[in-house]
Amino acid sequence: MNTQPTQRVDALQSCQQEIVAETAVHPEDAGMGTTLTMGYLIWPKMYVMHVGDSRCYLHRDAQLTQLTRDHTVKQRLIDAGINEEEEDSFAEMWANTLWNSLGADSDTTPDVFRVDLQLGDSLLFCTDGLTRHVSDEMLLERLAGSDAAEAVCRSLIREANEKGGSDNITLVVARFLDSDELHLART
Repeated sequence: MNTQPTQRVDALQSCQQEIVAETAVHPEDAGMGTTLTMGYLIWPKMYVMHVGDSRCYLHRDAQLTQLTRDHTVKQRLIDAGINEEEEDSFAEMWANTLWNSLGADSDTTPDVFRVDLQLGDSLLFCTDGLTRHVSDEMLLERLAGSDAAEAVCRSLIREANEKGGSDNITLVVARFLDSDELHLART
Protein backbone atom coordinates (compact mmCIF):
# COMPACT_ATOMS: atom_id res chain seq x y z
CA MET A 1 0.00 0.00 0.00
CA ASN A 2 1.59 3.25 -1.07
CA THR A 3 -0.58 5.88 0.62
CA GLN A 4 0.67 9.42 0.17
CA PRO A 5 1.25 11.59 3.28
CA THR A 6 -1.61 13.89 2.27
CA GLN A 7 -4.03 10.94 2.33
CA ARG A 8 -2.94 10.11 5.89
CA VAL A 9 -3.49 13.75 6.89
CA ASP A 10 -6.92 13.53 5.25
CA ALA A 11 -7.65 10.46 7.38
CA LEU A 12 -6.70 12.42 10.50
CA GLN A 13 -8.94 15.29 9.43
CA SER A 14 -11.74 12.76 8.96
CA CYS A 15 -11.22 11.62 12.59
CA GLN A 16 -11.40 15.25 13.65
CA GLN A 17 -14.70 15.72 11.83
CA GLU A 18 -16.13 12.54 13.40
CA ILE A 19 -15.31 13.74 16.92
CA VAL A 20 -16.85 17.15 16.24
CA ALA A 21 -19.96 15.47 14.75
CA GLU A 22 -20.24 13.22 17.83
CA THR A 23 -20.22 16.24 20.14
CA ALA A 24 -23.00 17.80 18.07
CA VAL A 25 -25.15 14.73 18.77
CA HIS A 26 -24.00 14.49 22.41
CA PRO A 27 -23.44 18.07 23.65
CA GLU A 28 -22.50 16.75 27.09
CA ASP A 29 -19.26 15.55 25.47
CA ALA A 30 -18.39 19.00 24.06
CA GLY A 31 -14.75 19.80 24.53
CA MET A 32 -13.61 16.18 24.44
CA GLY A 33 -10.37 15.61 22.66
CA THR A 34 -7.55 13.15 22.24
CA THR A 35 -4.00 12.85 21.03
CA LEU A 36 -2.64 10.76 18.18
CA THR A 37 0.90 9.69 17.48
CA MET A 38 1.26 7.05 14.81
CA GLY A 39 3.84 5.55 12.52
CA TYR A 40 3.31 4.20 9.04
CA LEU A 41 6.18 1.90 8.09
CA ILE A 42 7.42 1.10 4.62
CA TRP A 43 10.85 -0.33 5.47
CA PRO A 44 13.17 1.41 6.01
CA LYS A 45 11.06 4.57 5.91
CA MET A 46 8.58 5.44 8.63
CA TYR A 47 6.16 8.33 8.37
CA VAL A 48 5.06 9.79 11.70
CA MET A 49 1.86 11.76 12.16
CA HIS A 50 1.51 13.51 15.49
CA VAL A 51 -1.07 15.65 17.30
CA GLY A 52 -1.01 16.34 21.06
CA ASP A 53 1.34 15.21 23.80
CA SER A 54 1.70 11.49 23.21
CA ARG A 55 5.22 10.78 21.99
CA CYS A 56 7.40 8.78 19.64
CA TYR A 57 10.99 8.00 20.65
CA LEU A 58 13.80 6.42 18.64
CA HIS A 59 16.47 4.36 20.39
CA ARG A 60 19.57 4.04 18.21
CA ASP A 61 23.24 3.48 19.06
CA ALA A 62 22.68 3.81 22.84
CA GLN A 63 20.90 7.16 22.45
CA LEU A 64 17.25 8.06 22.95
CA THR A 65 15.75 10.76 20.74
CA GLN A 66 12.27 12.17 21.16
CA LEU A 67 11.02 12.44 17.58
CA THR A 68 7.80 14.31 18.34
CA ARG A 69 7.30 17.67 19.99
CA ASP A 70 4.59 18.09 22.63
CA HIS A 71 1.72 20.30 21.49
CA THR A 72 1.26 21.80 24.96
CA VAL A 73 1.18 25.41 26.08
CA LYS A 74 4.12 24.62 28.37
CA GLN A 75 6.25 23.46 25.42
CA ARG A 76 5.33 26.59 23.47
CA LEU A 77 6.46 28.73 26.41
CA ILE A 78 9.74 26.82 26.61
CA ASP A 79 10.24 27.19 22.85
CA ALA A 80 9.59 30.94 23.24
CA GLY A 81 12.47 31.12 25.70
CA ILE A 82 10.94 31.45 29.16
CA ASN A 83 13.62 31.13 31.81
CA GLU A 84 13.89 28.23 34.26
CA GLU A 85 12.32 30.17 37.13
CA GLU A 86 9.32 31.09 34.98
CA GLU A 87 9.15 27.52 33.67
CA ASP A 88 8.78 26.15 37.21
CA SER A 89 5.84 28.44 37.93
CA PHE A 90 4.10 27.50 34.65
CA ALA A 91 4.94 23.78 34.73
CA GLU A 92 1.91 22.50 36.59
CA MET A 93 -0.55 25.01 35.18
CA TRP A 94 0.23 24.48 31.48
CA ALA A 95 1.90 21.05 31.34
CA ASN A 96 -1.21 19.25 30.04
CA THR A 97 -2.96 22.08 28.25
CA LEU A 98 -2.98 21.16 24.57
CA TRP A 99 -3.01 23.73 21.79
CA ASN A 100 -3.30 21.03 19.12
CA SER A 101 -5.44 17.89 19.50
CA LEU A 102 -8.15 15.86 17.84
CA GLY A 103 -11.59 17.09 18.83
CA ALA A 104 -11.91 19.70 21.57
CA ASP A 105 -13.34 22.13 19.01
CA SER A 106 -9.84 22.86 17.74
CA ASP A 107 -8.33 23.12 14.31
CA THR A 108 -6.06 20.12 14.04
CA THR A 109 -2.66 20.69 12.46
CA PRO A 110 -0.64 17.46 12.54
CA ASP A 111 3.12 17.26 12.39
CA VAL A 112 4.02 14.84 9.59
CA PHE A 113 7.60 13.77 8.96
CA ARG A 114 9.74 10.89 7.75
CA VAL A 115 12.30 8.89 9.71
CA ASP A 116 14.78 6.50 8.10
CA LEU A 117 15.11 3.40 10.28
CA GLN A 118 18.00 0.97 10.62
CA LEU A 119 18.34 -2.58 11.86
CA GLY A 120 19.00 -2.42 15.58
CA ASP A 121 16.65 0.54 16.14
CA SER A 122 13.84 0.46 18.68
CA LEU A 123 10.77 2.69 18.68
CA LEU A 124 8.59 3.68 21.60
CA PHE A 125 5.14 5.18 21.07
CA CYS A 126 3.55 6.25 24.36
CA THR A 127 1.01 8.46 26.07
CA ASP A 128 1.89 11.12 28.60
CA GLY A 129 0.68 8.76 31.32
CA LEU A 130 4.06 7.09 30.90
CA THR A 131 6.31 10.11 30.37
CA ARG A 132 4.80 12.03 33.27
CA HIS A 133 6.20 9.41 35.67
CA VAL A 134 9.13 7.75 33.90
CA SER A 135 12.27 9.72 33.03
CA ASP A 136 14.02 9.65 29.67
CA GLU A 137 16.97 8.01 31.44
CA MET A 138 14.74 5.11 32.54
CA LEU A 139 13.25 4.84 29.03
CA LEU A 140 16.77 4.65 27.60
CA GLU A 141 17.82 2.03 30.15
CA ARG A 142 14.86 -0.22 29.36
CA LEU A 143 15.10 0.18 25.58
CA ALA A 144 18.86 -0.44 25.64
CA GLY A 145 18.35 -3.76 27.41
CA SER A 146 17.90 -7.08 25.64
CA ASP A 147 14.37 -7.75 26.93
CA ALA A 148 11.67 -8.50 24.40
CA ALA A 149 9.35 -5.64 23.47
CA GLU A 150 6.47 -7.02 25.55
CA ALA A 151 8.67 -7.30 28.66
CA VAL A 152 9.86 -3.71 28.19
CA CYS A 153 6.24 -2.53 27.96
CA ARG A 154 5.22 -4.38 31.12
CA SER A 155 8.25 -3.07 32.99
CA LEU A 156 7.63 0.55 31.98
CA ILE A 157 3.92 0.35 32.87
CA ARG A 158 4.81 -1.09 36.27
CA GLU A 159 7.38 1.69 36.81
CA ALA A 160 4.88 4.44 35.89
CA ASN A 161 2.20 2.97 38.16
CA GLU A 162 4.64 2.68 41.05
CA LYS A 163 5.52 6.36 40.63
CA GLY A 164 1.92 7.57 40.73
CA GLY A 165 0.14 6.31 37.62
CA SER A 166 -2.05 9.41 37.49
CA ASP A 167 -3.22 8.98 33.87
CA ASN A 168 -3.82 6.22 31.36
CA ILE A 169 -0.62 4.52 30.21
CA THR A 170 -0.50 3.25 26.66
CA LEU A 171 2.70 2.24 24.92
CA VAL A 172 4.07 0.22 22.05
CA VAL A 173 7.68 -0.87 21.66
CA ALA A 174 8.95 -2.07 18.29
CA ARG A 175 12.42 -3.54 17.82
CA PHE A 176 13.96 -3.89 14.37
CA LEU A 177 16.29 -6.87 14.62
CA ASP A 178 18.55 -8.51 12.08
CA SER A 179 18.29 -12.30 11.72
CA ASP A 180 21.05 -13.02 14.31
CA GLU A 181 19.40 -10.73 16.89
CA LEU A 182 16.01 -12.27 16.13
CA HIS A 183 17.40 -15.78 16.73
CA LEU A 184 18.91 -14.64 20.07
CA ALA A 185 15.65 -12.96 21.09
CA ARG A 186 13.71 -16.19 20.45
CA THR A 187 16.13 -18.27 22.55
